[in-house]
Amino acid sequence: MSSSLSPDSSGPGRALARFIGGPLDGREDAIPVARAVAGSTVTHTYLHGGPKIETHYQLHCTEEGGWEYRIKHSGPPLG
Repeated sequence: MSSSLSPDSSGPGRALARFIGGPLDGREDAIPVARAVAGSTVTHTYLHGGPKIETHYQLHCTEEGGWEYRIKHSGPPLG
């Protein structure tokens, strides 16, 4: 699959990935094309004003060729 290279500030060799769901919903991240691998997982940890909450996102490539981090799990740390 090819990545959606952004012509803006993400720069050459970078793909733009949008977060879907959870606390990062709507945000975008410019990731190196080499890291744009479907199925990759990133973790966002929320530490402010209460218990630690981890949100896991999994990277997917859409049919339009764009990358999305879709929410996989949100809540107290797993394990």
